[in-house]
Amino acid sequence: METKRVLVIDDQPGVRQLLQAFLTENGYDVAGASNGAEGLREVEQDPPSFILLDLIMPEMDGRQFAHELSARGMHVPTIVMSGDHDAQQWAQGIGAPYLPKPFTHAELDAALAHVGGPQRLGSSLIMDSRW
Repeated sequence: METKRVLVIDDQPGVRQLLQAFLTENGYDVAGASNGAEGLREVEQDPPSFILLDLIMPEMDGRQFAHELSARGMHVPTIVMSGDHDAQQWAQGIGAPYLPKPFTHAELDAALAHVGGPQRLGSSLIMDSRW
């Protein structure tokens, strides 16, 4: 089976580290970026199979990142993860699965299945409200 490369773009180091550790444990090759600008550089250097994208970030937020990615003609399946009140509607508008923060393994599993990742990762809470 081919190893899928995932790019986690989130400004919170703890969130990135937790997701990177979890996804690596489950067979993914994982890279991280702390904002959309770093994420664009990562995508250009080594395009991922899919992206886990936070929306609220400094320098370049998730919406700007997605717009710039599209403007550059790059199309990478994306999972939007955010606690922002209109994030779900925005994610639906771009055809992306949405994970409301905090989310469970089961919710991440369903989103990963939507973008072609392996399933059955578990059902316990990945993150809690402290992040």
